[in-house]
Amino acid sequence: MASIFGIINEETPKFDLLKKADAGYEIRSYHRQLQAAVTFVDAGEGATTQSGFRDLAGYIFGGNKKRNKTDENDKIAMTAPVMSYNDPKKKTTIMSFILPSKYQSIEDLPIPNNGDVKLEVVEPYTAAVLRFSGRWTPSSTNAQLKRLLELLRSDKEVRLTVDSEDEVQPKLARYNPPWTIPFFRTTEIIVPVVFTPSEN
Repeated sequence: MASIFGIINEETPKFDLLKKADAGYEIRSYHRQLQAAVTFVDAGEGATTQSGFRDLAGYIFGGNKKRNKTDENDKIAMTAPVMSYNDPKKKTTIMSFILPSKYQSIEDLPIPNNGDVKLEVVEPYTAAVLRFSGRWTPSSTNAQLKRLLELLRSDKEVRLTVDSEDEVQPKLARYNPPWTIPFFRTTEIIVPVVFTPSEN
């Protein structure tokens, strides 16, 4: 019932808050993370979301084998959010689950049965993050990205890690299941940046 109203009980990624802007966005320094990820060719918003989530959920809910006992599987606690981003050049989508912090290395994790699920290290990074609610649609996501980029243009302490805004590849972080009432959903746009705090 709690998930209908957007209550988040799962473990979420750890970060240090570097700045909370009056305009509503945050600058965060994310800690090192481990993730399970799948990459697939874009086939429409619904198709990619369902396919990627199904593969990742299969891994954490037991579609794996322990490294020291190949005849057993292991269940991994669900975390939030579900992360996704597009690579327009390759026309692919990458979807990932951040894995619980109790796992310190890839070698601590059970091996996926599904070869499409890859275990990866995400090194620490700094990002500008804008949180919003509502439905998950390409148009709403693009609108929030446009809003965040507009706000960052006037922030003298922040610069993008790419040469132009057209090259930005934002991550979409969805914290709630599809049956959560849209008004109560927590969603974030995450854009990697370089942060240089002013001396004042």
